[in-house]
Amino acid sequence: MTVEAEAENIDDRCESDISGVVSDDSDLSSMSSGADIAMETGNLVYRHQPNPVFNTLLTCCAVLMMCFALGIGIGHYFGQ
Repeated sequence: MTVEAEAENIDDRCESDISGVVSDDSDLSSMSSGADIAMETGNLVYRHQPNPVFNTLLTCCAVLMMCFALGIGIGHYFGQ
């Protein structure tokens, strides 16, 4: 192999030239759907246990925030 032949095989593009390559993500046919992943039955690692006290607290906070927002809206409507 000559020096000229070796020089032709070298990729001398800088990183910015390589990063400018456009990829087409609209064709999803080549992506895996996950159906080929083997599912194994075994020990359950995590099981969610709802916390009723915390759920009630969050529900109360949500209701209070909704009442607060409604009160602000009514106040702005009548306070023109």
